[in-house]
Amino acid sequence: MAFWAWPREERAPVLLGAVGADGGVRPFPYPPHEGTPVMITSEPAGTSPPTPPGPTLYAELLIASR
Repeated sequence: MAFWAWPREERAPVLLGAVGADGGVRPFPYPPHEGTPVMITSEPAGTSPPTPPGPTLYAELLIASR
């Protein structure tokens, strides 16, 4: 699985990294704007594509905790 974000300042989704079967925490490399779309996609093992080609398993808007 891969973790993606689509910050307002980007023209396309940005790959943040792979998500292991056990989950885990991933740093968010952009200012956490409320409403930034984030998604998890299903990718073939061992691949890291430049755009999300796999089926979207989860998509939501970022809510920054304070």
